[in-house]
Amino acid sequence: MSILVTGSAGFIGYHTAKRLIKSNKEVIGLDNFSSYYDKSLKESRWKILEKSPNFNGIKSDISNLKNIKDIFLKFKPKKVIHMAAQAGVRDGYKYPQMYTQSNLVGMINILDCCKAADVNQLIYASSSAVYGNSEKLPYSENDHIGLPLSLYAATKQSNEAMAYSFSSLYSIPITALRLFTVYGPWGRPDMAIYNFTSSILNEKEILLYDKGRMKRDFTFINDTVEGIIKSINPNPKTQELSPPYNVFNIGAGKPIEIINLIKILEQELNKKAILKFKDSHFGEMKSTWSDITKIKNETSYTPKTSLEEGIKIFVSWFKDYYQI
Repeated sequence: MSILVTGSAGFIGYHTAKRLIKSNKEVIGLDNFSSYYDKSLKESRWKILEKSPNFNGIKSDISNLKNIKDIFLKFKPKKVIHMAAQAGVRDGYKYPQMYTQSNLVGMINILDCCKAADVNQLIYASSSAVYGNSEKLPYSENDHIGLPLSLYAATKQSNEAMAYSFSSLYSIPITALRLFTVYGPWGRPDMAIYNFTSSILNEKEILLYDKGRMKRDFTFINDTVEGIIKSINPNPKTQELSPPYNVFNIGAGKPIEIINLIKILEQELNKKAILKFKDSHFGEMKSTWSDITKIKNETSYTPKTSLEEGIKIFVSWFKDYYQI
């Protein structure tokens, strides 16, 4: 049985595909190699996946319906792990069409193809950003989500509405994963830990909003992938739901202020950060904090990597990758 992993040259998609290959699964990898960040990083990830005979990589765009239909017809995947998306909370207002094409048109194309191919499960990446302006912490899947604070968040909320309707109309088992600030080796350069590490080592100024008091629930990539894998059916709970639609938070459940994150990085790098403080950036959530009770109870998911340990692993990879 083949599994389609979209966004497999991206950070989370790459690690997910790699884990599936290690489990001797046949993986169809799909990515458009967008220029949102350094393509060489994506190409390096892709080359690692291509070393396995269980990986079949295809360069295409999920917003191109004809191409996606052809891929489904040719490979007939029975499970789809949809990680492809235009990421980044802060850039949505600059490039709204780009976010719309990837996150809305791309999502509806995946849903439509899953329906036509009669897949037995779709798992897709939602985001902690869907909780928006909700003030109830920690965030639980059982709570009403707030209004979106960014275009990115709006597209992810829309994804959840679209996916629920397809599950309801066509009885497609679908699982939404609300991912909380993922970090680790092979990460995205625009994300905090990657960006801060690079800035500290290169003695560049770090811009901190709200005096560094914003909190994020940083989740190590291995723990995130473990949650994704554990979300794959058979999951009797999901199958019994009507419609067969489920939602899980995947996080560490341990938020930390950004200013304290900087201190951990300084200690690990043995170097002080150059900080500049600014008022809050519009579109940013003040805090993210995952309640992971549900996924623990239904799948036995348990995050294992502390932030200190995860940063140590990331810094080691970073120095090796950039030959520092």
